Amino acid sequence: MEELEPVVAVKKVISPAIILPIIAVIIVAVIIFASRKESEVPAVAEKAATTTVADNDTSASGQAEADNDEDNAGTVPAPTPTPVVSTKTTPTTTTQTNTTFANGTYSAVGNYYSPEGSEQINVTLTLKDGVVTASTVTAMATQRYSLTMQNDFIANYKTLVIGKKITDIKLGKVSGASLTPIGFNDAVAKIEAQAKV
Repeated sequence: MEELEPVVAVKKVISPAIILPIIAVIIVAVIIFASRKESEVPAVAEKAATTTVADNDTSASGQAEADNDEDNAGTVPAPTPTPVVSTKTTPTTTTQTNTTFANGTYSAVGNYYSPEGSEQINVTLTLKDGVVTASTVTAMATQRYSLTMQNDFIANYKTLVIGKKITDIKLGKVSGASLTPIGFNDAVAKIEAQAKV
């Protein structure tokens, strides 16, 4: 007689590693479906408003108009959007400075800090009626990289300064130099204080 192999009941367990991605996909699908439904609602309302306006057109005549009115007797017109009008006012204050500057040539040393330590830059400005008519900058950096950045700044800053009121000069990054302008601005502030009448 043959021996029969015992039947072993195999219970398959679904791993959470499989279930979680499936649930995530279902959630994303529901969100996408819901967002599509929300975008369709205004289109349906707009279509209803257009239909209602067309059905209530008083320029049409005859029996067709009466039939349309009877067919659409239960139609509710779409609400008319109310424009939003802001009543908030922002008070404006203007402070006019009548600061005058003596004409002349002024020099100052601007200070700033680089990753390599404290650095300086020498700035000379010529003013006429508070406007910069000439400018000279001399590099004073003690570290090699800072000196390179100061020289790059010096080669390209003039168009940002000449012809500008001294009170309007506040330089940011120039030719890759972001710290040198801090020293320049410091020197300009010192020159502004020197030149005030």
